[in-house]
Amino acid sequence: MIELWDDSESEEEYDSDEYAELHPNLHALSSVVSSALNQKLTKPWTRLTRGLSHEIWVSQTKSNMHLVARLSRTEEDPRKLLSEVSTMRYVKHHTTVPVPTVYLLEENQGNQVGMQYMVMERMPGIPLYKIWDELPIEHQLSLIGNIADILKQLAGLLFTSIGMLDTEFNVQAFYALPNISVKDQMTETRPELDAGLGPFSSTAEYLQAFVQRIRSHAESSAILQCLDDVDVIIQNYCAIRKDSFLCPPFRLIHGDFDGQNILITRSADEKRLPRITAIIDWENSYTGPLYFLYEYPIFIQDVSWSKEHYARNAILRRHFVEQLDAKDWFPRAKCSTLNSFHDAFMLGVELPSWEQLRSIIVGYITKEYKGTGKPYNGRLDWRPDSPVSAAATDLVVYTPTQHSPNLAYL
Repeated sequence: MIELWDDSESEEEYDSDEYAELHPNLHALSSVVSSALNQKLTKPWTRLTRGLSHEIWVSQTKSNMHLVARLSRTEEDPRKLLSEVSTMRYVKHHTTVPVPTVYLLEENQGNQVGMQYMVMERMPGIPLYKIWDELPIEHQLSLIGNIADILKQLAGLLFTSIGMLDTEFNVQAFYALPNISVKDQMTETRPELDAGLGPFSSTAEYLQAFVQRIRSHAESSAILQCLDDVDVIIQNYCAIRKDSFLCPPFRLIHGDFDGQNILITRSADEKRLPRITAIIDWENSYTGPLYFLYEYPIFIQDVSWSKEHYARNAILRRHFVEQLDAKDWFPRAKCSTLNSFHDAFMLGVELPSWEQLRSIIVGYITKEYKGTGKPYNGRLDWRPDSPVSAAATDLVVYTPTQHSPNLAYL
């Protein structure tokens, strides 16, 4: 059966709230690409999308190679770009996960095109998020199985430390870690620290680096006191948990594994199951603990505004765990201690004030201290998908017997 190549996005009109257009030197881009590939382009570059960090343009060569040019909106750290390309090459060489071939990378800002860019193979398919809710349950189950297989393959890539891949496929320090910023902080007089970027030999070191980066900018003694308690929570949890999902060897983790970066294609015959054609956008991918690799895909997590999907999502989550073959610890090992820490400290958000940051930190400590934190935030009445006995539970609770915070600030 003929597979469908969905090219409709290139014909869509841009929304008024999209980011401003870039104006690259397309003639220079065509010249460089033609020279590198030793063949002419037969279609002019066409803008496909405008995002926060990049613009995407597409073209085609004489031999029918479909190309994507990703243009950087602002100057990016060359180490980040080189690591992204290395990660894609590593995955391509060591797994069957479908990733684009990178033909050309210009990591330096000063070039004839006018900005940094990456030229790669354009993979067929459309982003999964665009049609996920329209798919019948049989198709969703099949794709969840495919996603689990991809994660299992990434789990088979073993590393001794936490960091980012360099051009020799060695684990190097992060070029940066997502850092919570506060609008009223004086960043001009407090330069960004290069210390604490790894590579890290343990999960505890990695997580505490996020706390340390906040500590390096915080001026409030109240916030510093809170951060001391966060450190203790992480130290206690990692000391208690000696499981393989926290300890070395570490695995390769996609930096943004969601429905917009999973491409699928469907046959003209709707009875035929869809297939994943590509996993794209590997920027900010890193080696890290298995815990952060084996996550429920966000589109099968429950959110309170889509109650009609609760029953379906429960089926899909059980299928996901079965396909991962990780029933001995997943999902009951998913816990508030790590998931809430991720949401509070690892996403690199900008906050309006130090007081709001303090409120977030205190909220995290309070929930861990009282044992009221939850692994996922989307559903207020969330419960594990299957019963977990008290003896088997992995939801480690932060209690006064482990460390008592200064309750005066809670």
